[in-house]
Amino acid sequence: MAPLTSSSSQARPTFSAEAVQAILSKALELRAEDAYSAEQLQEMAVELNVSPQQLETAVTDWQHQQTQNAQTQAALAKRRRARQTEWLNYALGSALLIGINVATAGTLTWAIFPVAGWGLGVVFGSCDRAKATKQRSCCSDSLSSLANLGNNTGQ
Repeated sequence: MAPLTSSSSQARPTFSAEAVQAILSKALELRAEDAYSAEQLQEMAVELNVSPQQLETAVTDWQHQQTQNAQTQAALAKRRRARQTEWLNYALGSALLIGINVATAGTLTWAIFPVAGWGLGVVFGSCDRAKATKQRSCCSDSLSSLANLGNNTGQ
């Protein structure tokens, strides 16, 4: 692609507002500076013909969105820890029941029923809570928690 600053006989490309935003965002990511001062932000806004009121509104909206994102991430992490704790309790309780069953009967007989029932309760309980919060793929999240639990306890 020819540089945008070159003068050629071909028509210059035009960009939509979304394309301009994406291109400038990518260019800023590639820039070496990590942070910009409020003055630099205001200077950029002036160069882009953004009014001070629009810039202030955009900054306020951005800060509000960042706060919401942080709260959402904290809530997700809390739910993930609770789910992992639930699976850990299930694994330890199941191991205890199976151990008692094998120690007393010499084979696995009755323990399979409470272990299976408890496991179904954990899986479907996670799905019910996920439906209440309108979360997607609840059962796969529960099963991945079980897989992570196995990975974490095997270390």
